[in-house]
Amino acid sequence: MKKIIIVLFAVAATMSSSALLAEEEKGSLGFSGNVGVDGIFNPEISSFEVDGVVEGSAAEAAGLKKGQKVVAIEDCRIPGCDTDDAQELMEVAPGEELILTVQDEAGEEKQIVIKAR
Repeated sequence: MKKIIIVLFAVAATMSSSALLAEEEKGSLGFSGNVGVDGIFNPEISSFEVDGVVEGSAAEAAGLKKGQKVVAIEDCRIPGCDTDDAQELMEVAPGEELILTVQDEAGEEKQIVIKAR
């Protein structure tokens, strides 16, 4: 079963039990994406496309652009990245860096380093 979910990463607002950040310690990244997920009991990300980048955000400063396909969050490759792992990787505190590997329309991959604010 394939399900498309829109995920907003303007603020990493959800917390897993292994990454209990205090409310004031959550970092802001500033982008949203269309995320495809496969599976019910152990879902994995099947696709992730940047849907929007907030003007003046950390993501914009790092060079992230609408339409880029995210093919890895840190070292978690997409497709196949476990949704719980992805969520934990996306939970960054201000000043911490998130590394995304993105693919542009030409198929070229490059790393984007977003320093959370």
